[in-house]
Amino acid sequence: MREKLFQMTQVDPGHMHTLCLGSSCVYWDGDDGWVLVGAPKAESKYSTSVQSPGAVFKCRVHTNPDRRCTELDMGRGNSRGTPCGKTCKEDRDDEWMGVSLARQPKAGGSVLACAHRWKNIYYETEYILPHGFCNIIPPNLQSNGRQLLPCYEDFRRQCLLGQEQLTKLDE
Repeated sequence: MREKLFQMTQVDPGHMHTLCLGSSCVYWDGDDGWVLVGAPKAESKYSTSVQSPGAVFKCRVHTNPDRRCTELDMGRGNSRGTPCGKTCKEDRDDEWMGVSLARQPKAGGSVLACAHRWKNIYYETEYILPHGFCNIIPPNLQSNGRQLLPCYEDFRRQCLLGQEQLTKLDE
């Protein structure tokens, strides 16, 4: 098994130079084994208008005679400035998707793929907020994952708590 994992080195030549900075993890779904590889500086075939957003590739371990890896479609669209909340507008250029990967240590667990350089540009005339972004990839490795903006969501939660506390003080 270990030998097979290390033999999985052939990737689409257009993405070969992008694989060296990312992370990887081994993932099992029933009898299917996968190696997931993060390529944080890759051009994504699913986000062609975004500059080097990065990508995550899945490489089948057992039945892969051509030793090819395919990019995961994370369903994120193809535009800059997409709204992501009341005071959130995303900038995905050079976001480094795939710079970190983690998986739940259980059968049928999800995978977390993160882009540390994702930015909120809602206030771009004053501030660019480098909050980072993660995508929770479901066990079937399909594009219906859940988006996670931990810093933005935490900031929003703190603001709501702050407003709630101020309201209680005014009462």
